Amino acid sequence: MEYLSHSEEETEALGARLAGALHGGSVVAYEGGLGMVGWVKIGPVRFQPSEPGKIVTIFLMAAACAQYNGKIETFRDYARLC
Repeated sequence: MEYLSHSEEETEALGARLAGALHGGSVVAYEGGLGMVGWVKIGPVRFQPSEPGKIVTIFLMAAACAQYNGKIETFRDYARLC
């Protein structure tokens, strides 16, 4: 059997019906996702806030490494950047 729900209310009602119909040892398989979680929409653009954060981190690390001007010779020198 396959059930589809399109809203939170449908999902809760389906869960209540299934809970009443299940017996010990019944197997239930769940397929699908919960939708997009953690996305930001600005106008027509959707993105996850972590994506710009990754780019900012790359630029900040590049700026910090540029200050050393090739003076990173050991792991300890590199660790100072962090």
